[in-house]
Amino acid sequence: MKKEPYWNKNKNLWICPNHIATPYMSRYQHTCMYSSCSSTKPQDEDKQPRIIPKKKKDTVQEKDTCTWFKCENKRKENSIYCSIDCKNKNARHNYRIRQKKKKNNL
Repeated sequence: MKKEPYWNKNKNLWICPNHIATPYMSRYQHTCMYSSCSSTKPQDEDKQPRIIPKKKKDTVQEKDTCTWFKCENKRKENSIYCSIDCKNKNARHNYRIRQKKKKNNL
C-alpha cells in the first residue's frame, strides 16, 4: 500500500513515508530521492515556508537593578548583572542549590 507524502511541521521539508529509512526532502526537490519511487512533492498549501516568530525576551529585564538578589546596583547595558562578580556569585549560588537537590534525591 502506497502512502502519500506529507509536509513536516515547519513546512520546509517534505517526507516520503514509503521507505524504511524515511527520507526528508527539501521543498525545492520535486521527486523522491530513491530512483525506484514515483512519489512527488505534496501540494504547497501556502507557497511560503511557515516562519516561526521569535520569542520576545522576558520582561524580567525591565528592571534596572542587578539580577543577583543580594545586589542593588544598576545593571550594565545589554546585561542582567552589574558586574562579572555578581554573575559568578549567582552561578555559584545556583550550582550549590542544584548540588543540594541532587544530594537529597539520592
